[in-house]
Amino acid sequence: AEHERKGLVSLFGADDALIAGLVVAREEGMGVEETVRFSTACAWEDALHFEKGIRGRKAVEELLEKVQIKKLE
Repeated sequence: AEHERKGLVSLFGADDALIAGLVVAREEGMGVEETVRFSTACAWEDALHFEKGIRGRKAVEELLEKVQIKKLE
């Protein structure tokens, strides 16, 4: 998955946000591509501010369309 790096402030905690996003996506029954997109958006949102954790579902959903996924062949 690729996304813009513009505005990144801190990667501290982004790994936790990524894993949390994976868990939430799977619990909600998202498909594989949607799960990757959602968990990446969670990590990205967490990296946009110094405080650990995401600022809410809406903040994550605003980033979903910006996450680009390229399938490997």
